[in-house]
Amino acid sequence: MSLNTDLHSISEIAESVYFSVIDELDMNDECINMLIDGSTENTIRGQELYYLIEDAINNAINSEVQ
Repeated sequence: MSLNTDLHSISEIAESVYFSVIDELDMNDECINMLIDGSTENTIRGQELYYLIEDAINNAINSEVQ
């Protein structure tokens, strides 16, 4: 089976999973900083979690394609 994905779609999936996980586990304060201007940024922990999710998706797709 061939999966047609690109980096953009993988990052969209990772972002969706990331926000679902931090919401479900009530980790917003640990993973997201609210900035003075009202925007947000990931904390170090949030970045690590996001990249872990993105890597897991990439690894799953790459193992399925091979």
